[in-house]
Amino acid sequence: LLAPGGAEARARCVQSEVEFRDVRDDEVEPFLDVEEWSDKAGGYAIQETADAFVENLEGGGFDNVVGLPVALALGLLAALDPPA
Repeated sequence: LLAPGGAEARARCVQSEVEFRDVRDDEVEPFLDVEEWSDKAGGYAIQETADAFVENLEGGGFDNVVGLPVALALGLLAALDPPA
């Protein structure tokens, strides 16, 4: 995160762990047929139908898995010193 004018920079990292339940054989082919997995890192999109396979999510939360840890980003923004 860069403050306006580039005077201050902050970086943080959030790690999320996604645990899938056992997927039944009759669920595999329909998931593969939809092909939403084909252009996704990890072969799934938690914001699409693969959320039905998620059993547990720890760490940065849903928004971190989708791509942006919103709570962390808001905290970093709030901590920036306002421009003089």
